[in-house]
Amino acid sequence: GKEKSVDVIMEKFPDLVAKHPEAELLIVGDGPHREDLEKLASELNVSDSVTFTGEVPWEQVGKYYQLGDVFISTSTTETQGLTFIEGMAANVPVVAKYDKNLEELISDGVNGRLFHEDEKIPAILYEILTEEEKAASLAEQAFEDVQEMSAKKFAQQVETVYKNAINKAGK
Repeated sequence: GKEKSVDVIMEKFPDLVAKHPEAELLIVGDGPHREDLEKLASELNVSDSVTFTGEVPWEQVGKYYQLGDVFISTSTTETQGLTFIEGMAANVPVVAKYDKNLEELISDGVNGRLFHEDEKIPAILYEILTEEEKAASLAEQAFEDVQEMSAKKFAQQVETVYKNAINKAGK
């Protein structure tokens, strides 16, 4: 959908391709804005470097995060940051447009990259794609940070709540 602002990425993608010709953009999902994005890719002469997967089964979405060398989203409608958490859990560097909702999730230069101006997108992506150690460090820290949100950690927290309730009830 338009609210995902994929067009912002697409508009900056030719600048990245100019510096890094082997760059490819994988757009996962489908929606009412897809045709406009395909047209934009053609107008920007990057169609050969852009792949649209269309809708994918929900249970396979995680695999698509792992296909990439970087996950980027320019959406500011992700109030819970779930797509960013999924990207971080996939152990790939995450790039996001700054949003107050992401302040506690992504620390710029520590566990991901944040940008305020769209013009920064090509430089940030180029950096991640060409500086392997920096990219690996961002991905590793992000992966470590999101372990606090894992299903295992959640289950442990729920178990603790139940044990505390049982202990209080037994007193």
